[in-house]
Amino acid sequence: MLRNLTTETDLKGYAVRLTNLLGTGETDYSKQKEKATQFVFNQLLQKRYDVKQLMPEMVLRASGTSITADEDTTAVEDTINRLRIVIDNITNTTSAKTITLQGSDTEDGTFTDVTTVTVATADTLQTVTFTDTYKFYRLNTAVISGAIDYRAYLTETVYDELFGCKWLVFILADIRKSEGDQFDLKMQYYENMYNDLMNSAMLYIDTNADGVPDVSRETNIINVTR
Repeated sequence: MLRNLTTETDLKGYAVRLTNLLGTGETDYSKQKEKATQFVFNQLLQKRYDVKQLMPEMVLRASGTSITADEDTTAVEDTINRLRIVIDNITNTTSAKTITLQGSDTEDGTFTDVTTVTVATADTLQTVTFTDTYKFYRLNTAVISGAIDYRAYLTETVYDELFGCKWLVFILADIRKSEGDQFDLKMQYYENMYNDLMNSAMLYIDTNADGVPDVSRETNIINVTR
């Protein structure tokens, strides 16, 4: 299911001084994020995508069973190079826990640490991106005290670029003073980046909601419904 998982921390990879550009009375760019999310959704709908079938989740762990000791999940094969891990539905007691994503090119081979997420007792969602790719992934949960329950899945990051670029466009549109100033030029830069990606991306579609993509289509192809 399509979701905007980008954060302002992600945006700082593009523009590190965003915090200094906040308007009077503003504490974040959540309003611009909301409009950017709506814009991307609407454009994909106009291209005849069913957004419920986009961004299929490769589930590594389902919630419902508490973990009270160190645990490895069963390895799952990734077929489309997902580069973001999402941990949600978190219930965590006593102390912080570490959840390590591990990868291997064989299901029963040696697994290598890819990225580690620290989950505090107050967390309800944690998500990070990574770049070390493997054919199979699993999770290692380290529990020193207390218990933790959570759901975890991998998902694509192509949407991060779409949401991030359009979010920056809306932020910079608010800041620019005149055509051709530094903020207007940056806005045009991210607008062009967004358009290039929207017109060339390969999106994977999960038509039966089983988490396994069964169709792929380039965004520059328009399907006509009669």
